[in-house]
Amino acid sequence: MRHRTGFSVVEAIVATTMLGVAGAMLAGTFSVLHAMRAHAAARAASSVAVAERVAVLARRPCAAGDTAGADRLGRAVSRWGARGLGAAWAFADSTAAPGGGPPVVTSGQVSCLP
Repeated sequence: MRHRTGFSVVEAIVATTMLGVAGAMLAGTFSVLHAMRAHAAARAASSVAVAERVAVLARRPCAAGDTAGADRLGRAVSRWGARGLGAAWAFADSTAAPGGGPPVVTSGQVSCLP
């Protein structure tokens, strides 16, 4: 028997197919990772923005009237609003990450100045 060197056509096709599947799986992993990073960045930006808004609302007089607005937090977009409830402000904040995904929604109440 003669010893042959090299690859057969079947082996080359199988190896090429396996590399293609591995590349497709890697691309899918990177796209999921990108979406998770965008959502994490939106959550972090939302946390900072909500803390700042709560501090501003706590210093705002109760009689000042309702307020609302929208801000750009890096690549995320935040929409917020606050309305007076007697001695407190009720606020809601929604921050959407770029590329879709569920928005980060925060709501609550904070006491206002008399």
